[in-house]
Amino acid sequence: MGALEPGKLADLVVVLISSHWGNIRNSTDILYAVKHGELFEGETLNQIWPEKKPFGKFFWQLQDEKLEELTSKKLLLSALMEKFLDK
Repeated sequence: MGALEPGKLADLVVVLISSHWGNIRNSTDILYAVKHGELFEGETLNQIWPEKKPFGKFFWQLQDEKLEELTSKKLLLSALMEKFLDK
């Protein structure tokens, strides 16, 4: 464990809306998170300091998009091969 002091950067600090001491489920009730000196909204994961940046997509959403793109290319290629082989 470390200490929060002026001039130091924390690896991760979480600001909870509700106390987790009475109910551990409140640990997911996150207002803000600070990671490497950058402040993020807990609900959206958008960066709000030192500059505003939208979070974007999770890696698995990007993987799903790539898989869909590959599947559609594969279907197109199959259709073209079928036409070519029929001639």
